[in-house]
This record gives sequence, structure tokens and C-alpha cells, in this order.
Amino acid sequence: MKSEEKLIRHLRRKIESIPELTSRLRRGIGDDAAILETFPGNLVVTTDMLCDGIDFVCGKDAPEEIGRKSLAVNLSDLAAMGAAPLAVVLSVLLPLDAEKRIGPTGGFAERLFRGMVPLARQFAVSVAGGDTNAWHGDFAISITALGSVEPGRALLRSGARPGDRVLVTGGVGGSIFGRQFRFTPRILEALYLAKYYEIHAAIDISDGLELDAFRLARESGLVCGLDPASIPIHRDALNPPPDADRFPGWKTEKPPLEHALSDGEDFELVLAVPAGEARRLIDAQPFSAAARGDRTVRRALEELCRVHGFRFTEEDIQKLAEVRLTEIGAFKEGESPEAPDGAGWEYRF
Repeated sequence: MKSEEKLIRHLRRKIESIPELTSRLRRGIGDDAAILETFPGNLVVTTDMLCDGIDFVCGKDAPEEIGRKSLAVNLSDLAAMGAAPLAVVLSVLLPLDAEKRIGPTGGFAERLFRGMVPLARQFAVSVAGGDTNAWHGDFAISITALGSVEPGRALLRSGARPGDRVLVTGGVGGSIFGRQFRFTPRILEALYLAKYYEIHAAIDISDGLELDAFRLARESGLVCGLDPASIPIHRDALNPPPDADRFPGWKTEKPPLEHALSDGEDFELVLAVPAGEARRLIDAQPFSAAARGDRTVRRALEELCRVHGFRFTEEDIQKLAEVRLTEIGAFKEGESPEAPDGAGWEYRF
């Protein structure tokens, strides 16, 4: 109990020392619940639990990477809804034999939190509090993220219409080689697309392009047809490292296309877009244009950052060059088939 109190006090001091992590709070850590400032629009809530041996491996993956990923996957869910992040609450479940499994808990928690801070600051995410506990099992972390979206403007999985084109925001496959820890949630991109283009539906790719596109189609009562030749296979899947076979879920004998369809944890967005709008969007490639210096798109992105308190540097804008929208199929009427096999490459031991 004393160690838990000490850990909470330490993390509270850290959080309260970073203004961006408390900017949306009227009252944060210290009471039975947090109080957030009121905001316009609808509240969007998502939660994800990540576990040692499934989503990461303690002792192999750095605590900073684990912390960053735990936050990023929740922010990616908000992006898929077209929502702007507001705050998170986080809970950690520590092993009773933590010294043996993860090392000193204070140092582990400090590094875990350190991994979250840059992403939280970039997207103005307040840390409202959480909980800690211990048990006779592996380390786990659960984050609940809160966001806001204007009434009637949320991107739902159920909004696709017959004839809509399937678009994806970037390359897929091979995330196991490290990208699952380094990706930037497509929050700014989703807010821009929802404001300036007609987007009918969206989902983020957590369990694989094929499966998540199927989920979107099923929620819309449609069938999704993908064109294999159009799938943008990420360079990580096209050129895996020489020791690729030591990574969980990677099979060298599988062609890159299969990895692109089924690996998961790409956290790109799959979008349902009317045919004409899809052509306009692909021709414009607004995010690549912003990286090249297009002032119209840059001003629009800068305004979104100003409104929501995001911190995007010139380096961040240049990284948008990798966000190339690709048409990979279409939605049509029909009876939904069985779900594709698999749920991503998750670690399994």
C-alpha cells in the first residue's frame, strides 16, 4: 500500500508539472473522480486493455514503447470516429512478483509514463487519473480515452453506402517489426477529412485490413470487395529484416500481400467515400501536398491544431508525406460472408 501511494504521488507530481497534461481538467488526481471542463459536441469514449505476452513482451519491449502504444491505440480509435481527444484515465495491473518480471515498479512506471508524454502533449490529451493494482499474473495496462465530436459528425462503421469506394490512408503489413510502437494516430488527418470531404464511414486497422474492412461493411449491411493489386503494401512487409522469422506471427513463406491483408496493428484508417469524392481526394492527396508546402492545406491543418491545441512541428508536417490515400475496392449490396480468419499478429506464448 505504501509503495502504491508513493507511486501515485510521484506520477501526480509528474503529470501536474506538464501543463498540456492537465489543461482540460478542473480537478485531476487527488479526488474520487476527475472533473473535466465542459465542451461542445458529443462525448466519445473508448477503452483498450493491453497485456504482457499478447500486445507486447516485458523485458523485450521497452517500457517507453509499451506506454506510448497503450495511449496511441486508444487515440487511433478516436481518430476512426472523427473525434478530437480530450483526456484519458489509465489503470495498471502489476505482477506481485514485479521485481522478477519487470524490475523495480517505480522505475518501470516512470518509463511507462515517459513514453506517453510526447504523444499526449502533441494531441493535448489531459491525464485525468486512473488506478493501480497487483495480482499473481502478468503486467497489463488499460486506458480509457475521452474525445468530442460535433453532433451528427461522427464517423461510424455503419455509414457506408452501395457504390462507396474503399480508401486506406497508408501502407499496411509488417507492423510487427516495430511500427506498432512508433505509429502516429491519424487524428489530425481524420479531422481534416471529416471537415473538408464527404466521408461516410471509417474504421482503424487493428486486426488486419481484410478483417477490419469486413467489419465496416457488415455494420453497414454491405459487402466489401478489395482489389488485391491495389493494396498499398508497406515497405516493412516487402523488405522484412533478415531475422524476420523470430518475430511472432511473421511467416517468411507467406507473400507480402497476405501479410498486408492480415497482419494488423497498422492503425491506418479504412474509409468509405462516395466514388466522385474518392477520385477528388486521391487526385488532391492533401497530406502529401501539405508536406510539399501547399499553403491552403497547411492553413487548414494549422487551424485544426489551433482549435484543438495540437502541437505539430515542421517535422511532423513532413511526415504527412507518407499518408497517401489509395483506393483499394468498393462497397456493394449483398449478403455478408463469414468473417476472415485471424485477428492480427498479436504475440502468443
